[in-house]
Amino acid sequence: MKIINTSPVLLTIVSNLPKELSGVEKKKVNSDLKKLATWIDKQEKIQLLRFSSDTVYSPEKKPVLFEVNLEIETKTTNYFASNKDVDFFEAIDEVIEQVKKQTRRSN
Repeated sequence: MKIINTSPVLLTIVSNLPKELSGVEKKKVNSDLKKLATWIDKQEKIQLLRFSSDTVYSPEKKPVLFEVNLEIETKTTNYFASNKDVDFFEAIDEVIEQVKKQTRRSN
């Protein structure tokens, strides 16, 4: 688990990233989450961003499925998105889009 304090009022928790990710890929995940948090924070103040993923492995120890969860808590609303995909970054993109849609609907 990795806890990132980006400001005194926003707590970002990233946990269970697939062990197969390189350092560059981990930075991309953090960058994508930071962009989303900045976009939402302009509309509502975010208190907590929690991102987690689980990986399903084949008997040969190869990743076959990624389950990605994203939860964002603001002062007034909680947003949650979940996705399962064979491509980790596709799953991330999907949960980000789901949260953006929820944010647009609530505003």
